Amino acid sequence: MPMPAELRPNLAAFKAFLFDLDGTLTYPSGPVPGAAEVIGALKNLGKAVAVVTNNSRLSRSELAATLRRYGMPLAEKQVVTAVTATARFIADRRPGARVLVVGSPGLRAELAAHGLALVDAPPADYVVTGVDRQLSYEKLARAAEAILGGAAFVAVNVDRFIPTETGRLPGAALVVGALQAVVGRPPDAVIGKPGPGLILEACRTMEVAPEETILVGDSLVTDLPAARAAGTAFGLVLSGLSSRRDLAAADRPDYVFENLNELLWALGTSVAPG
Repeated sequence: MPMPAELRPNLAAFKAFLFDLDGTLTYPSGPVPGAAEVIGALKNLGKAVAVVTNNSRLSRSELAATLRRYGMPLAEKQVVTAVTATARFIADRRPGARVLVVGSPGLRAELAAHGLALVDAPPADYVVTGVDRQLSYEKLARAAEAILGGAAFVAVNVDRFIPTETGRLPGAALVVGALQAVVGRPPDAVIGKPGPGLILEACRTMEVAPEETILVGDSLVTDLPAARAAGTAFGLVLSGLSSRRDLAAADRPDYVFENLNELLWALGTSVAPG
């Protein structure tokens, strides 16, 4: 449930700020306007800052490097991704497992970095799915055969869309849905949001309590329920997937920002919303 308006703290009272990535801080072609300024302002205020993302296209080191290139001074440890969490999930349960990936080079690199053996055809111990810009019938066929042959089916996330400046692109659900239709069952595990795991991991890393933390994101479908499950506040920024008209049919966020400039203004900076 959202906080009653009279109980909502001033935004600057939060000790830690977590940000979703796609549609909140970045688009596929570059940063969201105001993103670097928000991160800089929070750091100047002494706030703990981290990114929590379902992004399945890039490894954590690649994401951190991209954010720094966009003017956001965030270290690798300040980026908590569903890709890394997926690799840990499998490596903890079966070190050195054979993994067939339907996903990006970044996802493959993160899995390999955790000591997992990547295979391109059955047999496999796990099939891992994410966004795959080179998706093909042959890839899906091999993954389906591996799952039907006994491989565990793990989805980095089940996001339907990736926000862009001009609209949206299909997300990881495109792969998950195709495989689910063939193998006759949903994934055995979904690692990313809307579950609370990424947010709680970020809170542990920053050594803050969830109630001292706010998640800022663009999705009422994944970000909001993740914040509720983890026990953090939630601020919706209308720069990505969710629009103001979606608010009527959803659990109301604690805060709503038209854009990141409005968030800056709410923090008490000199930048006016616009």
